[in-house]
Amino acid sequence: MKVPEPVKDIDEMTDEEARARLEQLKRRKLELLIKCKEYDETHKIETFKPLTHQKQFYDHVLNGKKTVMMVGANRIGKTVGCINLIGSFMLGCKQPWDGTRIFPSDRAREADGKGVVGRILCKDWEKSARAVIIPALKEWLPVGTYETRKNNVGVEFEWFFPATKSHLTICTYNEDTMSQMGWKGDFVHGDEPPPRDKYIANRRGLIDYNGVFTIAMTAIDEFWILDEIVLQPDVSTGIVADVPIQANTYLTDEAIRIFESGLSEDEKIAMIKGGWLQLTGRIWKCFDPNVHIVKPFPIPPDWPVEFQIDFHLDIPHAISFAAVDKYNRYFVCDEIWQNLTNEDIANEIIRRKNKNVWNLRRGEIDALSKGDSSYVKNRYGMTEDSYTVIQKKLAKYGIMLGVGSKDEKSYIKAVEARLKGSNGPPTLYFFEECKETIKQVQRWAYDDNHRPRDDGHFAECIGRFTQSGLRYVDPTVYTKPIEYARAAI
Repeated sequence: MKVPEPVKDIDEMTDEEARARLEQLKRRKLELLIKCKEYDETHKIETFKPLTHQKQFYDHVLNGKKTVMMVGANRIGKTVGCINLIGSFMLGCKQPWDGTRIFPSDRAREADGKGVVGRILCKDWEKSARAVIIPALKEWLPVGTYETRKNNVGVEFEWFFPATKSHLTICTYNEDTMSQMGWKGDFVHGDEPPPRDKYIANRRGLIDYNGVFTIAMTAIDEFWILDEIVLQPDVSTGIVADVPIQANTYLTDEAIRIFESGLSEDEKIAMIKGGWLQLTGRIWKCFDPNVHIVKPFPIPPDWPVEFQIDFHLDIPHAISFAAVDKYNRYFVCDEIWQNLTNEDIANEIIRRKNKNVWNLRRGEIDALSKGDSSYVKNRYGMTEDSYTVIQKKLAKYGIMLGVGSKDEKSYIKAVEARLKGSNGPPTLYFFEECKETIKQVQRWAYDDNHRPRDDGHFAECIGRFTQSGLRYVDPTVYTKPIEYARAAI
């Protein structure tokens, strides 16, 4: 075995030997730099630094949320952020950038000896899977940590991670929904919003392990997500929303300006500002779920409670209940969204008054209830209209019924003033269990003619509370208004 010659001290070298040694060190340094660069390029996930909104997205997963969404503009790093999260699941259930362990489900992986099982859902094989998802996986995951298998169209749809025994499958929204059922896994990720049937089919597979469903999207389609997930508050849901394109600090202002110049004003809502395209023209933009939605509490017996009925002939009736405290703050505390007979409408109001021991003495219904029997009158003779039937039954229990205001412009402004708060905090709040009310209030918008759309049934009820004279009155000195006293006779 040849023993290497000892390296001479610099002071012992000739000039020629020193120059040769320097060149040798330079070459070695260059070799190390090349190797470091090659390593970094093939192990990019290890140096990934999440942007603020990406970190917020990860925090929801870390905190155990089971439906986690990132809703924002184009080019904010939705795919890159999620691929790094998925890579962390596959490579050992931790974030390489800080070492924090992430378990995408409640399964005790050490006990069953199995790795993470997950899916990525995307729109199609060519434009989505082949052109976006697979290049991103190969760019960020360490070379040599995975093996792949191609499907019949030549796309690497299955990814195996031998070291961790993890398994990742890519599926598309174009596949038959039944084919995506019958599996069990730890996570599903939707790259752009999934159709509802695909969401439900894949969500079923997460039940066994209580896994997480993540979605990254620009809100230009699949509007069911807004109605059924975003506008339905749930403690298991975490949402990072309204992320503007400027949140990606790697983009230049000039590049953003050029992209924005080719968009319509409506498109800018979703693609630049990160908002919801279907909420363009929203009437009460100041509604903030974090501010205006509160936990339910027992209504004190001295607080007046009133109801408003948005009466319909062919769709469910909208009945809203609101209480007012000594500080003139309204609390929308209950709702009914149901097809009911006239007798049942009165019964439901009476039942709530008695069950909750509410100080409920009056309410209003819209004028349609006084004209709904005209067809029956013409065909079968005289019959009582809905207003009269409901009013008579309520009167027996000391509840007076009036007719609600139709001054839409006034009550839109009045509700907005209460949501904003004239002198500080808002004066209008919603119990979180009033889910249909909250959904309709958030979605109510102007149509193309700048008229309020006709789907704001509970929004109309809330507006009428501001016109009905609802205010705190000491129950010991309560005086019936003349018009309601007459209505009760």
